[in-house]
Amino acid sequence: SITMSERSRLLLACLSSSVATVLLIGLAQVVLDSRETGRSVLSLPLSLSPSSPRRGRGGWQNLRVEESLGMVKPPEGNHAGWNSRPYVDDEPVNYLRYGCNSVDRSVAITIDDGPDPNNTPKVLDTLASLGIKATFFVVVANAAAWPDIIKRMVEEGHTVGLHTHTHQNLTQVWEEKDWNTLRAEIDEAAVTLEGITGQPVRYFRPPYGAVNQGVREYLWERGLTVVMWNTGCVDWYYRDADQEVPPIMHGISDAGAIVCMHDTQPSAVAEIEHLAGILQGRLAGTSPAAVHPISTLEHCIGHDM
Repeated sequence: SITMSERSRLLLACLSSSVATVLLIGLAQVVLDSRETGRSVLSLPLSLSPSSPRRGRGGWQNLRVEESLGMVKPPEGNHAGWNSRPYVDDEPVNYLRYGCNSVDRSVAITIDDGPDPNNTPKVLDTLASLGIKATFFVVVANAAAWPDIIKRMVEEGHTVGLHTHTHQNLTQVWEEKDWNTLRAEIDEAAVTLEGITGQPVRYFRPPYGAVNQGVREYLWERGLTVVMWNTGCVDWYYRDADQEVPPIMHGISDAGAIVCMHDTQPSAVAEIEHLAGILQGRLAGTSPAAVHPISTLEHCIGHDM
């Protein structure tokens, strides 16, 4: 015979097993409901590794099994924001980045809208003096007008990403079904930029942070990783480095951040110098908690592995 205590433990074990079975059946039903037939879904975990590469025009991208099953969905809507971070209301998928995921608390500096013939060379001089590698998201109409500046970016080890041809709001273009403009702003612009840099375009930043699901999928099919930001992009409003840097630092979490700024703003050089002084711990009175390594975008999002 068994004791009352042993009977209780046996009953709990049976109940736990039943609950687990119900949960597994429920999960399987959710997966099956996400596709027209179960066969295509059930074959996916067998055919895909946890991180299988998919080839796009701009390079290899990882396709996670969960995304293939429809279990992780890109957020809907236009996430344009005026002064800080583009709002994303769901977990991003792997081709949408809005923060760092490195283990060393890295901060990546990204610079939009150039090249500017007056400011960008000064920005490059400043980055060189500080030993910083940045990512420039360039407007290709500007890049075509000043290709030597773009070539200098590449020669000095910076990453050059795409910021459309003429800084169009792509969500609006998509909603208007203006496919010719969409191709010109993305596909044709990428070809032009690659002709200048001699390198494949891997990264894309949408003007105004405006990107909906249709645009994201269009970019993903072309092998482009969408890089948002989680602090910065306040320089067009303040136009003064002393006012721009505090909100940037406020937006940098302990895990690091992707900083957004513009080389079309006259304050860009002072903003970089001030921000780097804090992050590198050189500015008097800097808290140790504010010190972060300044890394490349590739390191920040794990593309250098």
